[in-house]
Amino acid sequence: MQTQTSTSRCFRLVPLLLLVFLFGCGYGEVNGHTYECAKAIYSICNRQDSERLAQIAQLVETLRAKEKLSRREAGWLTDIIRDAEQGNWETAARESRQLMVDQIQTSR
Repeated sequence: MQTQTSTSRCFRLVPLLLLVFLFGCGYGEVNGHTYECAKAIYSICNRQDSERLAQIAQLVETLRAKEKLSRREAGWLTDIIRDAEQGNWETAARESRQLMVDQIQTSR
């Protein structure tokens, strides 16, 4: 009986996992500060401006310290900034844009 229960649980999880795989999780809903930072990061990445990147990284830290960004949102932005710092400008631009696009899709 235990084996059947475990097996049926696995079969119930398969469709869910397939949906996550096909559509991805994306970024969740964010506040205005996070959205504005993502816009700035996108612009900075398109210009490959290391000086401004350092400024936005500091701003993210400051906003997080003032609790104007959630830990999750700050983590997303920091990961994107880290990509840019490592010279992965296109990846960082793509991710910052995706964060913004996901907000449009979330509001529908």
